[in-house]
Amino acid sequence: MLHGGAVTVLLDSVSGLAVVSALREPAPIATLDLRIDYLRAATPGRPILAEAHCFRVTRDVAFTRGFAYQDDPQDPVAHATGSFILSRPGTSFAAPGPGRAP
Repeated sequence: MLHGGAVTVLLDSVSGLAVVSALREPAPIATLDLRIDYLRAATPGRPILAEAHCFRVTRDVAFTRGFAYQDDPQDPVAHATGSFILSRPGTSFAAPGPGRAP
């Protein structure tokens, strides 16, 4: 049996790579939200593959769809949708600390 966390990491990584490849200029990104629907159990001993597509990039956020599968992309193990924040010059992923304005 494959732990769901491994599928989550795979889909998060592939989705992030889809965002990076969709950007006109390289920029740091971070996952804002990742929803994964597990559709069926993976077959033990079989490799899991994943695909993702960045379908929209705004000024601050990029959106993705992806899926993980074994033998047939039409029979996915899991489906994912994600949103990723884009860091632009002068912005930071760090939360404001005590005494610092947001």
